[in-house]
Amino acid sequence: MVARERFLVSFGDKMKGEDIFHFSLSRAEGNIMARLNRPSKIQTFLDEMVYSTERVYRCPLRVLRERMAHCFDGAVFAGLALREPLYRTLRELVLSYLKQYCNVQKLYGATRDL
Repeated sequence: MVARERFLVSFGDKMKGEDIFHFSLSRAEGNIMARLNRPSKIQTFLDEMVYSTERVYRCPLRVLRERMAHCFDGAVFAGLALREPLYRTLRELVLSYLKQYCNVQKLYGATRDL
């Protein structure tokens, strides 16, 4: 067993998914990820890929290696590449939608069926 594989077997359950992803990268892949430090760079990187029409979901590592993705794959890849969450908890994320949700509910409540 290679040292990298032994490490993953030993510490894999204690590592976060993001850490395992970065640990799995080759040096060249790590350099690519280091350059993807702004949303515009990530978007350009994804735009240069082949668009997948397959009904297959690729993990970010596969997207990076195969250079193929569809919309969902690209979104997950971008989320991993950015790595800085906008909201600290799931509750904060849900509350961020509250204003828009309440406005929509008021709009539907104020209209009547024709």
